[in-house]
Amino acid sequence: MRLTIEPRSKTPLQSLAVTPVKVRVSSKGQIVLPAEIRKKYGIEAGAHLTLVDMAGVIYLVPVGADPLGELTGMLGDIEGLSSEALLRERRAERDRDEAR
Repeated sequence: MRLTIEPRSKTPLQSLAVTPVKVRVSSKGQIVLPAEIRKKYGIEAGAHLTLVDMAGVIYLVPVGADPLGELTGMLGDIEGLSSEALLRERRAERDRDEAR
């Protein structure tokens, strides 16, 4: 398995940059993130990280102070996917279910 640390927001160039970092797992299952990695990604003592196990690779993703706020607008550029359109669709679906 590989350990990868993902930035909060990636640019296309960051997606291509790969810098392997070896870490040792303690008997308690703990690892130490090197200072340069912590500084680069703004990870401070007490910070939360999300661990994602996907296709044989372990990703550590820093969790911001407001994880839901960070998702705001994420799907804003998708045509036909406005909150109003989703609410209309959901209401219509509910009405169809109730009519049965």
